[in-house]
Amino acid sequence: MLSVLSRIIDIAMVALGAAIATAVHSGKLVWLDDVQSVSLAFDCLLVVVFFPALGIYQSWRGKPLYDLLCRVAGGWVMVEITGILISFSLHRSDSLSRLWLFYWAIATIVLLIVTKVIVYSILRGLRREGFNQRAVAIVGGAPYGQSYQLSDSYMTGFAAKGLCGLV
Repeated sequence: MLSVLSRIIDIAMVALGAAIATAVHSGKLVWLDDVQSVSLAFDCLLVVVFFPALGIYQSWRGKPLYDLLCRVAGGWVMVEITGILISFSLHRSDSLSRLWLFYWAIATIVLLIVTKVIVYSILRGLRREGFNQRAVAIVGGAPYGQSYQLSDSYMTGFAAKGLCGLV
C-alpha cells in the first residue's frame, strides 16, 4: 500500500514540478503547451519504469536516508535525459525550451527529495512510537549477533524478538 502511495506522490511531484517550471519560465500561471504536456506524459511513464528498477520503492527500514535521496536524484536525472532523447528522436526538441527543462529538472528534484524526507520522517516517528514494527530474530555469533543493540531497534522499525548465537 505504501509503495503505491509513494508512486502516486512521485508522479504528482513530477507534474507539479512541470507546472512550477512553466510558471517560473513564463512569469505567470499558464497551462503547459502541447509539447510540454507530451514531455510530461513521457516522463511520468519513465518514472513508473525507472524508479522501481532503481529500488526506490523497496523498504527503506533501517537504511540510511541519503542512499534513498541519491537514488531519487539520480533516477530523476535519468528520466529527464531519456525524455530529452525521446524529444530528439521525435524531432520536437526545437519546441522545448532548454530553460524550461532546467527549471523542471530542478523543481522536480527538490519536490521529490522533500516528499521523501517527509515520508521517511513520518514513518520513523511512527516506528519510534511503536507502530509499523517488524518482528525479527537475530541469528549469528560474534560480532554480528552480539553487537546488535535491542534498545535501538525501535528507530529502524525492527522489533527483535530473539537472539540465537551460533557456535
